This record gives sequence, C-alpha cells and structure tokens, in this order.
Amino acid sequence: MQHAMNPPKSGVWAALEYTGIPASWLSARPRLPSRNWCIFITLTSSLISYYAYDRHQARSIRRSYIDQVKHLADEPMKSTDLPRKVVVYGAKWPGDEDHQRAVRFFKKYVKPVLVAAAIDYDIVATRHSGDLAERVASTVIKDRRRAIGLDQSIALPLVLPNQPTQEQKHVQELEGGIILVGRHTFKEYMTGLNEAGVGGWNS
Repeated sequence: MQHAMNPPKSGVWAALEYTGIPASWLSARPRLPSRNWCIFITLTSSLISYYAYDRHQARSIRRSYIDQVKHLADEPMKSTDLPRKVVVYGAKWPGDEDHQRAVRFFKKYVKPVLVAAAIDYDIVATRHSGDLAERVASTVIKDRRRAIGLDQSIALPLVLPNQPTQEQKHVQELEGGIILVGRHTFKEYMTGLNEAGVGGWNS
C-alpha cells in the first residue's frame, strides 16, 4: 500500500537521493526570498555592477589614450637626439598621512600612457604640505637669476660626446612638459609660481 502511494523515483532524482542529499532539499520548491534578503541582494548586486562598470570604463578610456599616442614610440630618433621628458609633481594631500598617494595614482592611470608613447619622466613627490610651492618658487628664481647673469651656472670642465650639454638639457626641459597629479598639487604649483613672481630675485 505504501509503495502504491509513493511510487519509486527514477532518473536523476533517484541518483541524487543515493548521494546523501536530504530528501527535504530535493522536494523543496523554489520560492522568493524574504523582503530583507531582496533588499540585500539588490544593494549588493548594484554595488558590484557599478564597480565593474567603473573599472571597465577606466580601462577603456586608458586604452583609448594609449592608442592615440603609441605611434610616437615608432618615430625614429638620431643617436644624438634626447628623448622627450616630462616632470611629474605629486604633493601631499591635505588631511592624508599617505604622501605617496599621488604617485600611486600617477603610476596607475598616467604612467601606462607615457610608456606607450616612449616618454621619459621624473617624479617629484613631496612629504609635507607647502614643500612643492617652496621648491617651484626656488627653481624659478634660480633660473631667472641665471638667465640675467646674476648667478653663473657651474660648467663641467669636460663634456663627453655622448653627454648632453647644459643648453641641450635646457631645451629638453622646455620641450617636455609638466604633469600635476591632484588639485592640491595644482594649487601648490600655482602658489610657487606666484611666490616666484612677486618675491623678487632672492630665493
């Protein structure tokens, strides 16, 4: 009588019963999760989707910039030519104890573009707020004093044929560029230029 009421199962269900899976799990029917679980799943899925979309867009934008400049790496150069070089400034962000954060942002987002274009770079990272403004002001004042003859540049006694001269280094610096990472870096850089412009000839 019992076998007539509960006919034996066959196929996949019978095989699953012999694997040790509880019968209640096999006979359970799917149902909608509770209200709290629906809210949790929705929020979690939305955050993961937003993060994945942001990373995908960041990679796409970086790839588009690389495609625009990678032809510069194929341009021929003479043995006496100097590669283009840019100066990267990264100031310490206010309220942040990590003074290398700007450098990490540069290496993550900007460095791949420079590498694709075969552009050399120098990184200038400061450890304290205000150091970049002081450095920029001092450099500009020294260059101005040297340009009008107040300070004489130290000339090397012998310049090797494969070494650039001071004039070539200056031209390379002018033909290069400046990259400022972060708003606070831009603020300190402009402050340094302002101090150099109104501070006279004394560094």
